[in-house]
Amino acid sequence: MEEKDNQVEQKNSNSIHPHVNTEMPEEEKPVLIPSAHRIKLLRRRNKKEKNGFSWMLFYGIVVGLISASIVWYAFYVHTQKQLEMVWMKQTAVSALHANQIEALEKTITGLDSFSSELEDQSATLVVDRIQSEKRLLLLAQLITPSATRYPTETIVPTQTPLILWTVPPPTGSELTAAGIQPKASEVPVTAGMVKIAAGDFMMGSDAADAHSDEKPLHAVWLNDFWIDKTTVTNQAYQLCVDSGICTEPAEKNTKSRSDYYQNPAYANFPVVNVDWTQAVVYCNWKGKRLPTEAEWEKAAKGNDDRIYPWGHIPPDEYRLNFDNQIGDTVEVGKYLAGKSPYGVLDMSGNVWEWISDWYSDTYYQDIGNALISDPEGPENGSYRVLRGGSYGSKAWYVRVSVRSGNSETSISNSRGFRCAYSGEK
Repeated sequence: MEEKDNQVEQKNSNSIHPHVNTEMPEEEKPVLIPSAHRIKLLRRRNKKEKNGFSWMLFYGIVVGLISASIVWYAFYVHTQKQLEMVWMKQTAVSALHANQIEALEKTITGLDSFSSELEDQSATLVVDRIQSEKRLLLLAQLITPSATRYPTETIVPTQTPLILWTVPPPTGSELTAAGIQPKASEVPVTAGMVKIAAGDFMMGSDAADAHSDEKPLHAVWLNDFWIDKTTVTNQAYQLCVDSGICTEPAEKNTKSRSDYYQNPAYANFPVVNVDWTQAVVYCNWKGKRLPTEAEWEKAAKGNDDRIYPWGHIPPDEYRLNFDNQIGDTVEVGKYLAGKSPYGVLDMSGNVWEWISDWYSDTYYQDIGNALISDPEGPENGSYRVLRGGSYGSKAWYVRVSVRSGNSETSISNSRGFRCAYSGEK
């Protein structure tokens, strides 16, 4: 050991600076690299840096697209939910309006039915009053010697200043239901009729789909007249037959019923299978007449030029019997929602109605556009006018301006009539 130390000391003593180490540290010594190799390494490092930047750019674009897709999808879902909420709200509002309209129509129908019941009750009171007055008169004849046993004048019920004087007189069918068999002269002429006030209205149509015989639309003036509220029924017509004035319908069946006329089940249904002359005879027996074509149309449409008796709403099963939805006649006065502006019923559908006028497809063109008063139609012709459509008619044929015609002697199970009156009430 000592020998080794001596050698080291001897080595250090031989150097110029025995205590200073003049050699450079290994890590500080410059490394010499050939220039070509150095350039190659620099290029490789630059390439790696460029590749790294490209991948970073690619990843950034991908992430951006994914983020944009997520945002778009979220916006789409939100928009769809908003649209769905708007649609549900509109649907709910529409359903609410439909329910309100339906409820309103039911209320109106109920009020009309209640009004009809009140009219029936009032008519019953009038019948009772007539019977009471007849009994009082008979009692007076028995008590008072000077009383005339057989009065020569028709007894007219005394009107009271309260309610009964405003109630329309009872019809023949109502008297029959009360156990009285009336003669035509015993029932007021205007019983069961509706008064149409004097005035002008627009007759015909100028609609694009109107038939040529409905054109042109022209002004007509009519004086006061009355028209039956409904078409003549089997029961009412039978009274005329029982009196010996009228003849029975040529056929007693209808389209789907083999036993129609004189069947109590159809007493309040329209009489059919009668020709024009039979209709005239019945109306004359009642002290009335068939309506003119102008009177019928005014009673059906009023003076506001509506398309249907109830207005401009297309026909449906709540307003009339048409388009073979039932396939046969129904009782008169059933469709209160289909009444005209004056309250006249069944002016569209159920049965065609005989009119007093001769039919001419050029009559409206012949009279022109000048205002005419109380027209009665052409002076002659081959057919009589028919109005109103029937249970088998399509919607186009139940318009109030539609005109048709047929021979006076023809009959049909879809054809009836109603009467009019223009004398003093």
